[in-house]
Amino acid sequence: MLKQLTLVLFITFTSNSFSTILFEKYKKTNEVTIRITDKIVSSDLQELRNALQRIDSEKMKLHLNTVQLDSDGGSGNTAVAIGRLIRKSNLNTYVAPKDYCSSACFVIFLGGVQRYGFGNLGVHDSTFGEDVKYEDKDLAKLIEQSDKKHIDYYKEMDISTSLADVTHSTMSWDVRYLTEEEKTLYRVNGTDRATSEILFKEISIERKITKEELKKIFNSQYSKCFNEMKYLKQTAWDCVRTRNYVQPWFKMTVASIKYVYEGLKELVISK
Repeated sequence: MLKQLTLVLFITFTSNSFSTILFEKYKKTNEVTIRITDKIVSSDLQELRNALQRIDSEKMKLHLNTVQLDSDGGSGNTAVAIGRLIRKSNLNTYVAPKDYCSSACFVIFLGGVQRYGFGNLGVHDSTFGEDVKYEDKDLAKLIEQSDKKHIDYYKEMDISTSLADVTHSTMSWDVRYLTEEEKTLYRVNGTDRATSEILFKEISIERKITKEELKKIFNSQYSKCFNEMKYLKQTAWDCVRTRNYVQPWFKMTVASIKYVYEGLKELVISK
């Protein structure tokens, strides 16, 4: 149930059960931001739908096409549904450098077509909430089904299923925060493959270069461009649209040494 629906400086969607979806006007523009905070509850799914519908109907623009996250988790089933809504809507996800996104929030984060996790991303094994009724004899089968759904969701979101082992090896009452290397290794940070292919095609046509040339630019500029999102300046792909290829320093050093060597060799031979 929406408690507020006014757009002056900001709009706040709240539920009666902790969670808050902040829908704020972005500076003096027609852009807005969406931020999901606190405990994730079932009503959040409809509230997010309402926010996205309002953006569409009032012809506003979501800043950097990105949903911002800062939550310790909550309802896993709701998180999966929100993650799928974010993916279906072709939205990005973002966690600020000092923010936390763990448990069910992490599930939502994976829904982004572009994912920028600069903060603390935490995982742990799933558990059944108090609202889930079951017989003890059925528990083993329920756990098996839950684990399968977990892995299927990772596959659906183009995330390495190796992350499932890390997740399931962390007790449900604990949290394992991913290292920066793990965020890259498990494809947590980055862009899903289908979106990557579309953007490579789109930008290469726009810049009138081949996809291979664009991939070289992307490869040489990716780290710098990814960090452009740290403080919500621009997405990595928007950054790449304006960048040129930068030869790695070690290749330049090797080329310089080779050039000097060839010059000295010619000098010796000429004498």
